[in-house]
Amino acid sequence: MANANDLQTQIEIWKYANSDNAGGTPVEALNLLNYKYAKVTVNNGSTQNVGLGNLPYTEVDFLFRYDSDIDYKCQIKYNNCMYKINHIEIIDRNAWMKCKTVVYNELM
Repeated sequence: MANANDLQTQIEIWKYANSDNAGGTPVEALNLLNYKYAKVTVNNGSTQNVGLGNLPYTEVDFLFRYDSDIDYKCQIKYNNCMYKINHIEIIDRNAWMKCKTVVYNELM
């Protein structure tokens, strides 16, 4: 069961927005949607051996208060990494959201 006292870590929610540039070409930009406090759980981490080298792979769960603006077009920034949302679970009649994510991009 979720508990508000578990929300100890501040994260950023970023969302892709579609717009047009001056020439009329569609552009997709990543904009900051809001800040949230979340419970962060690292499920597992490993390294996959792919054709071009080793690829680090980390799965992380984020639990935070429900927000109807958060969907699969969003990414979560935590600890200088961007996490892509793979699954969204709604808990307790829109009281909480649990997002299962994977590291998408490491920022420097």
